[in-house]
Amino acid sequence: MTRIAFVTCSKIPRLTADDRLCVEALCRRGIAVDPALWDDATIPWKEYDSVVLRSTWDYHLRPAQFRAWLEHCQRDCVRLWNPAHLVRWNMEKTYLRELSARGVAIPPCVWIDRGTTLDLATALQERGWDRAVLKPTISASSHQTYAVTHDNAHQIQQILPQIAGDTGAVLQEFMAQVEEQGEWSLLFFNGEFSHAVLKTPQAGDFRVQAEFGGKAAAVQPAPVFLSQAKRLLNALTAPTIYARVDACEVDGQLVLTELELIEPDLFLRMTPEAPERFATAIVARLRDP
Repeated sequence: MTRIAFVTCSKIPRLTADDRLCVEALCRRGIAVDPALWDDATIPWKEYDSVVLRSTWDYHLRPAQFRAWLEHCQRDCVRLWNPAHLVRWNMEKTYLRELSARGVAIPPCVWIDRGTTLDLATALQERGWDRAVLKPTISASSHQTYAVTHDNAHQIQQILPQIAGDTGAVLQEFMAQVEEQGEWSLLFFNGEFSHAVLKTPQAGDFRVQAEFGGKAAAVQPAPVFLSQAKRLLNALTAPTIYARVDACEVDGQLVLTELELIEPDLFLRMTPEAPERFATAIVARLRDP
C-alpha cells in the first residue's frame, strides 16, 4: 500500500480538520496517510512514498531546528513537498525582496537586516506613511506583527530588537485595501488554479487570520488576477504541489503580500471539489519518477 506522511506539529498531532478532508480523499484512492511531527526524531521519513508539509505551525519559533530537519530530509532523499530548497527560501520574507527585483508588485518595504536598527517614527515620516506593519522576517500567523502609527512608533521602537531577533524584520506600508476590500488567497495545486477565498479582518483589527476574528469567504477571482498569480508561480525555481498566493487589489492589479509555500491553510473546506483536487495533485506527484 502506498503510504505518505502529512507533516504537522505537536499542537495539532492529528492534523487540522481541513487537512483531514484530503486524507479522506486519499484513503478513497487506497493511499494511507500518517500524521507525523516534523521534530520527532524517531520517524523514518525516507520510508514514506511521499512527505507533504502541512501544519508545521511552530517552525518559525525554531527556525534553526526546522532548517536542520529540511537538510536531513534532503540528505536522505526524502520525497518532500514542497521541495526543501524552496521551503528554505520561503521561510524568510526576504523572498519578497527577490520577487520584487524580478518585477513582482509587493507593498513598499523597508528591510531591517540582522544586527541593524531603524527609527520607526522617522521611517514613517520620510515615506509619508500614516501606518505600517512591522514583522520579523521569519514569522507566521501574525506572530510578533504590529501596526505602527505616528502615535505608537516610539512605544514599538522599544521592542524592535525583540521583533527583529536573530533574523531581521521588515516594515511594510499598511495596505488599506486589506481593511476596505480584504486580502485574496488564491490556491494552486501542481501549478493549476483550484479555488480562492477573500479574507477580511474584524472591525478595528488589521489581521485576517481566524484566531484574530478574521473571516473568509469563497470567491471567484478575475482572470487577470489568475494570470498574474500563474506568472509568479511559473517564475519559481521548482514545481510546487501547493501554493497560496496572498495579495490585495490595487488599481485592478494584484500586490503580493505573501507567497505561502510551507504550511498554509488551503481552505479545502470552502470549496467542495478542493479536497479531491489536492488529492489528485498528490497522486500525480507520486507517479513522478
